[in-house]
Amino acid sequence: MGKPEYVERAENFRVHLCKNDLSMAGAVTCVKGDRSLRPSDPGQEHKDFYVRVVDRNSDGIVVRGAKAHITGAAYYNEILVIPCRNMTEADRDYAVSFAIPPNTKGVIQVPHPMHYRQGKGEFPVELPFRGHTDCLIIFDDVFVPWDRVFMCGEWQYAMTLVYNFAYLHRHTAASYHIPPYEAMVGMAQAIAEYNGIEKVGHVREKITDMIIYVNTLKSLARASCMDYVEHEGIPIPNPVITNIAKYYYANNFHSCSKALVDICGGLLSTAPTYKDWTNPEIGGLLQKYLIGKAGTSSEERLRMLQLIRNTLGVENDVRTLHAEGSLAAQRMTIYAESVKNLKEYKTLAKKYAGIEKPKDKDFVLFNH
Repeated sequence: MGKPEYVERAENFRVHLCKNDLSMAGAVTCVKGDRSLRPSDPGQEHKDFYVRVVDRNSDGIVVRGAKAHITGAAYYNEILVIPCRNMTEADRDYAVSFAIPPNTKGVIQVPHPMHYRQGKGEFPVELPFRGHTDCLIIFDDVFVPWDRVFMCGEWQYAMTLVYNFAYLHRHTAASYHIPPYEAMVGMAQAIAEYNGIEKVGHVREKITDMIIYVNTLKSLARASCMDYVEHEGIPIPNPVITNIAKYYYANNFHSCSKALVDICGGLLSTAPTYKDWTNPEIGGLLQKYLIGKAGTSSEERLRMLQLIRNTLGVENDVRTLHAEGSLAAQRMTIYAESVKNLKEYKTLAKKYAGIEKPKDKDFVLFNH
């Protein structure tokens, strides 16, 4: 952007995070209002669906608006705000990036309840199923000093900032999902054995499909690092492969969920609770009637079903599909990043078709 003061501020903020070992929430997604309209369009119900600058003075800026789905913001040390889309000149007040502590005056956080819930109805475990909370953050005329401002009105560069965030975030998404999906394959194999169906043909097919899914995701995540590109001398994961990895896991996750649910059977939904299990009047009967395959225990079976219930569910389904951007967002990025290759591919095709004259190296490429 040609603003050396932004470089200095960003570096100072990075050093501040490192020196004090602070955690940071990335506040990207605005609440948007009517998504068919731009931030500044007059058809919007009001002007504050996207975070914007409402005042400036010699000390800093005042911002207003709201960000949604911000993971962990309620217990992180800093909040880094960036735009969530491309901007036009009319949207320049919305082209803003800054960092502030969560307890700054005017910052209102509305956390979504933790989806982890271990009560008396669940079997106690040493490794409980946990996750982050997500927050709606309202910026109610929040003052931000200039030394914490990294963009203010440079609308031409809003999309560049979004893209650079998305490249890295979608790579982390494709990577951190691998261990839980490996565990899902383990859940499918375990519950199949408890149910005595691990050797049934269609069950093996479903588990094989899940194995293919996990290993394809692992290969894509690894390939995006090996085939990295450089932006301003900084290596980043390959944007095309990264977005393909994110698209692949999000687009195919529900097929794995379907396979896992099918292998479980109806007891996944209707299993007695831990309170029933520990009830002295009926506990013995539950142990007798809920055994699956001989040599296994009903408690093991119920514990595995509890884990699967906690792993699946609406929150995980939505997070898998929409976190780090929608499927459409990945497809847009894949195409945009591949346009520069289309001309090269088309030229090769024309040479092979005899429309353009090939070079010696083209014969080698074609024959191999």
